[in-house]
Amino acid sequence: MLGLAVFSFLVIAEVGLRIFWHNPYRHDDPDHLILLRISTPGRHFILNRSLISADPVRIHFRVNERGYIYPVHQFDDPDVTIAFLGGSTTECLTVDEPLRFPALVSPLLAKRGLKVNTLNGGRSATTIHDALNILINHLIEDRPDVVIFMEATSDIGVLEHDGSYHSRMSVAPSFSPIRTWALQKASSVSQFAGALRAMATVQLAPARIVPVSDHDNAVEPPRKTLPVGSS
Repeated sequence: MLGLAVFSFLVIAEVGLRIFWHNPYRHDDPDHLILLRISTPGRHFILNRSLISADPVRIHFRVNERGYIYPVHQFDDPDVTIAFLGGSTTECLTVDEPLRFPALVSPLLAKRGLKVNTLNGGRSATTIHDALNILINHLIEDRPDVVIFMEATSDIGVLEHDGSYHSRMSVAPSFSPIRTWALQKASSVSQFAGALRAMATVQLAPARIVPVSDHDNAVEPPRKTLPVGSS
């Protein structure tokens, strides 16, 4: 009876307001959102890349709390901070941590007496439009001295398919981002939800995600020296 009474009240109120009140919000569209295509802060994958290399077979893909890919070289008093934005060739998902090219810049310049912090903000499939959004709405807070864009391939694909950057622009809120947020929150607090999510994304190629245990978190990933060729 209580439910029926509440329902009846809502119906009568709605009908009455539609007749006697002008709703100033009737034609409003929801505020649009801009999706920043950065790596998910705090993410930690262990990737099995046995299909492409056995040295090492497993590598770590870690992201810090600001969405920058490890290794992140930090000096207390750097001369310069350089940020890299780009797609998969900047992200270097299946490359061993110390060999990702944005990370190599810091130790190479340190040998020349320059203290340089590097930030790897790459993410697969990003375009120049995405990179500009990241620069204006995120990266600027970290005050880099130099920002290097490495884009082209993803832009060609998006422009060929859509004819414009419309798919990269702001979008109205929908169920999809709410569902994604719920999945991300659930998998961050529940091992079971995290395992289900990992199974759903296991089709990453040419590497696949393997479970990360507490022991894996405590062990430093294998290191590989950079080959030096003769001139």
